[in-house]
Amino acid sequence: MKPASELQATAASFSKKAEAELKNVSSNERSLKVRMGDELVAKKVNVKELVASWAKRGEEPISKTEFRQHVRKMLDKTNAKEVDALFNELDEDHGGSLDVPEIRAALKKLQNAAAKRAEELAEMRAKADHFQMRANFASKAAQLTGELERTKKELEVQKKGSNNTFGQRLGMKLLGKGIKVGDLLLKWNDSKSGAISKGEWRKHVAQLMVMKPTDPAALAGGEVDVLFDSLNNGKSLDEKAAKVALATLAEAGKEVGATTARLEKSVKTLLDSSKKAQNELQKLIDEDAAAAIEAERLAREAEEEKAAARRAKAEAKAAKEATG
Repeated sequence: MKPASELQATAASFSKKAEAELKNVSSNERSLKVRMGDELVAKKVNVKELVASWAKRGEEPISKTEFRQHVRKMLDKTNAKEVDALFNELDEDHGGSLDVPEIRAALKKLQNAAAKRAEELAEMRAKADHFQMRANFASKAAQLTGELERTKKELEVQKKGSNNTFGQRLGMKLLGKGIKVGDLLLKWNDSKSGAISKGEWRKHVAQLMVMKPTDPAALAGGEVDVLFDSLNNGKSLDEKAAKVALATLAEAGKEVGATTARLEKSVKTLLDSSKKAQNELQKLIDEDAAAAIEAERLAREAEEEKAAARRAKAEAKAAKEATG
């Protein structure tokens, strides 16, 4: 499985590609010619009929003033200088007017260019959506994998017990040994007084927890003594107090076990989820790679066909010249 950091980098890469496509869309030129072409496409204008309606009797040349009026009627808030500049561009012979066939061809060209541009913009938006979807898949996989990594670390710490209290660690040890109240009073009460003193408690807890005599926790006033004081206000543990103390410690030990079990369950669930998310992402990436290879193959075949057509045309021309 890939680490969350790698998946986050993949998500960022896809997002960057999506942003680049959207930037191409937003930065696309919107000149007067482009806007006119877009309007012709959007309203599905019949250019022949439109030009005929502009020209007197449907056939006389259109002057610059007439052209300006008609264009500004077609597009709101159009700058007159911009319209005049377009007129001058279309008026190639500089005659001061545009013939019907001349302007019809020009508008048709704008319409066709706009239609092509619309297709290109739609393709850019589709690519942006495509890359963003990939980014979303990668982000989801990164999130789940990140949660898995964090939960695994938490479980490792939990199993080491470094974050557990001394009471929890002792409770787990007592549970593991299956020690009962009778065992405590029989084996830990060296004086046979029927109650466990602080000194006896310190000695036997240290032995149970495999502590060295020099361990600060086992020394007078250390963690062992602090726990003893909290269980019975520093008094010796008789049968009743020992029973309560054992139950308290056992509960603390069970809490650790419950936390460990919860983390183990979370790890398993997150592992399944992150594997599924990563597999889905990899499937999409593989599909993209296959599609790119196929597109490259088709483009190569198309170019080969064009080259073959050019050769055939050249050969036909040469043969004709040879027989002519």
